[in-house]
Amino acid sequence: MRVLLVNPPLTDPTGPYPAITHLAGFLETLDVDVRLADVSLELLLRVFSPSGLRAVRDEILRRTADGVQPTGLASRFLHLFERYEDTIQTAVAALQRDEGAVLRAARSGYFPPRLTRPRERLEATALTVQRYRALLGELTPGQQVRLATTAEGSSHPFEAEDTERVRHRASMMLMDVARVIRDAGDPDFRVISYAERLGESLHTFEPLRRRLEGPPTLVDRMIDALVEDVWHDQRPDVVAVTVPFVGSLMGALRVARRCKGLSASVRTIFGGGLINTTLRSLSDARLFDYADFVTLDSGEQPLRCVLEVLQGRRAEGDLVRTFVRRNGQVARIDGGAEPDVGADQVGRPTSRGLRMSRYLAWRPGRSATDAVWYGRWNKLTLARGCYWKKCAFCDTKLDYIAGYEPSGVEVILDRMKRLIDETGESGFHFVDEAMPPALLRRLAERLIQQRLAVTWWGNIRFDTAFVPLAPLLAESGCVAVSGGLEVASDRLLALMQKGITVPQAVRVTRALASQQILVHAYLMYGFPTQTAQETIDALEVVRQMFVSKCLHSVHWHRFVLTAHSPVALAPRAYGIRLRPAPERPFSAYVLPYDEPGGADHGLFATGLKRSAQYYNAGAATERAVESWFDAAVPPTSLGPDFVAGMLRAADDPQPAAQTPPHKGWPLAPL
Repeated sequence: MRVLLVNPPLTDPTGPYPAITHLAGFLETLDVDVRLADVSLELLLRVFSPSGLRAVRDEILRRTADGVQPTGLASRFLHLFERYEDTIQTAVAALQRDEGAVLRAARSGYFPPRLTRPRERLEATALTVQRYRALLGELTPGQQVRLATTAEGSSHPFEAEDTERVRHRASMMLMDVARVIRDAGDPDFRVISYAERLGESLHTFEPLRRRLEGPPTLVDRMIDALVEDVWHDQRPDVVAVTVPFVGSLMGALRVARRCKGLSASVRTIFGGGLINTTLRSLSDARLFDYADFVTLDSGEQPLRCVLEVLQGRRAEGDLVRTFVRRNGQVARIDGGAEPDVGADQVGRPTSRGLRMSRYLAWRPGRSATDAVWYGRWNKLTLARGCYWKKCAFCDTKLDYIAGYEPSGVEVILDRMKRLIDETGESGFHFVDEAMPPALLRRLAERLIQQRLAVTWWGNIRFDTAFVPLAPLLAESGCVAVSGGLEVASDRLLALMQKGITVPQAVRVTRALASQQILVHAYLMYGFPTQTAQETIDALEVVRQMFVSKCLHSVHWHRFVLTAHSPVALAPRAYGIRLRPAPERPFSAYVLPYDEPGGADHGLFATGLKRSAQYYNAGAATERAVESWFDAAVPPTSLGPDFVAGMLRAADDPQPAAQTPPHKGWPLAPL
């Protein structure tokens, strides 16, 4: 039996999504003939090629002949088509780390001009002409040059930083082509997602079904052709598709649909992050026109059981955490008696068959954190689940969060060495929910002892255990961390059981940043009971943390209530009221709710995003935080040295009162 593991369009252009490489390593321990295919990457490489651009041009001309007037963007693309056709291969090669391509593209004026007009470019980065001009008066000349380069592109002669500049410019060129494709009749195409809008509100399967069975778009036809190529090359008996994000669901369905069109005997399996969260209450049987099996949570044991059923070695009733269709209805089967595969027994991830050199060094921005976030990394997990698993906004009741199980340090080291030998890359992204500090300490010590020269980064809680750990982590190769500062309010952090305070987060981020470790913070707004004043004060905390060099970049997102979170299970405790749930035969994951007397959280979206773009560029940290908002908002209630005072207190040699450790922290003494 040959099993093909598929990364569907569209996910991450910088490397294969880790689900398929981890499952491939596990299946190798079972002596399964396993193959890998990254249809997401192959689609991008087909679109962003001379033949792909010609197909886009022909689609615009066909629509024009049918009476559809091309947009201004499409018209500019047609006018500049030959320049795009002549430079697209160099743009992709530069993103694939071809140094010759980088040198060619570094020449002034090599790439065609941006398709967006200057005002459109400024608005795309939240820099209106008025704000841009006002801001320039507040910046030093050096900051003005950096900001102008980011907003307008650079025409400087070759400099030491040109490699990153070229990659950014090449990425912008590809994004312009993606915008043209959207204008040319496929509004669902993005570089990192496909048909995301159809999956954002999964009340019913019907919009997805209509799109799948309707007239194919240009991108749909490309996906079908790619699947045919992979099919004829691999001839699989089973096709297992990971569905990590909303923006990959349509692509996964399209892959499975084409596979079934090519072979009546092929069996298709869906699993992955989106399935594990959004489709746990699946009841719409039409999904099984495309997927024969849908598995939940850690995929090793469910996948093994499905393969044994298909081989006639196991009864269907002994499947594990798997949906099937029986008599036209969805049935969940969880009859297997065996325990799950342990974290140390899942094998060593492998990307065999995927050419890592073909992935893209995607650069949507030009900050140092962009270079980390979109770098080429071997992806590994240190542990299953989350060692904290208490945050009220998180799906703490689900196995992928609650089932904490760390891997052994020697097992992790073995996997790292195997991947270095296989890929030729010494960089690692640990994709854990939150890297456990005690495990990281032991791993860092072994990396240093073995003189294993690696670079690594991952997500953490701003746990105070990282303060003494920071020098050790940096010495072992840590270059960046990301973590949840969330609401940056002690009252709300306590309410959501984050287990940290603002002073602790300030201290931890400063300790990491002082070791030249890039620190990125995730933040949320609109958490239940959050006031307008608390939102503004949270932004002021963030501003002062940038000033104090505790942070290098941030990202804000709106709070979303999910079905498996403590907030959803006890809404009255958080001052909200769940709305009557409409009939949701496909998904009941994101829950609508009312917050009586709550703030108008929507007022803050644009200002928070706008401020983050400036702060991440190292600009405008002296502006009053209320000035970022178009609507009237209260000024901050915090003093100008709020964060600086916390840092002085942390440096005070006088012993401070110690916060007792939370029960359940699996931390060894440091």
